[in-house]
Amino acid sequence: MSQYHAPNPPSPRLLAIHHAIAHILYLSAAGDYIDDILRDAEELGAREDGSTELGHLARLGLHGWSTGEVGG
Repeated sequence: MSQYHAPNPPSPRLLAIHHAIAHILYLSAAGDYIDDILRDAEELGAREDGSTELGHLARLGLHGWSTGEVGG
């Protein structure tokens, strides 16, 4: 990209979809739930108090979330 060429702006439709999904996640408090799962995945170990969601960690590992390579 040259210094005189500005990048294309994001698609208004994609921005609207992103906004709608973010709004739903916010209203349902799903963002907090997702943050908890990702925080557990970062620890990658069982907690002493038994509160680790081992099923979630296994699913995250199977889908690449624990390695940063998310796939379907």
